[in-house]
Amino acid sequence: ALSTSQPFQYAPQGANAPRPLREVWKAAIREGVQKGTFGLGDKMGDALIPRAFRQEPQTVTLSENEVLLHPSLCAHVIAEPPQPQVDSTESETGPVSPPPEPSNKKTIGIRFTLPRGKVSDVAQHLNQLQSHFRNMHLELKTSDGELSLDAYEELKEHFRELGIEVEEV
Repeated sequence: ALSTSQPFQYAPQGANAPRPLREVWKAAIREGVQKGTFGLGDKMGDALIPRAFRQEPQTVTLSENEVLLHPSLCAHVIAEPPQPQVDSTESETGPVSPPPEPSNKKTIGIRFTLPRGKVSDVAQHLNQLQSHFRNMHLELKTSDGELSLDAYEELKEHFRELGIEVEEV
């Protein structure tokens, strides 16, 4: 897996530099993913999570955790999987093979401790997950610190303003 941000680590552009290199690199990634030359995914720890292959990627972020993947890791991500060929000479009473194992996760249930300073890193992966699932439920528990009651009420009010229903647990 190769990070999509790698070219910019060796030739960083200044704040006032034009951005055509970034746009060319994004276009090349999109084309390679659509052609099936490689897939696009995210690196979470040691895990590689494919998100686009032989389709238009929803986003190309050029972030450190975004990676180009070997096609063999991405076959199950194809937007429109090939339809199985039906052999018309096969009798309907022939041997029945068991249904294939599902290659996609319909639900995800994970729990983890968020390392200090990694909120933005995790947020990009939550955004990516939210693009695949209609509902996402998060449970937040904190420890080893304190927050005033006023600040806590303000936090809950901010969530309500965002349309987030807060349930205390």
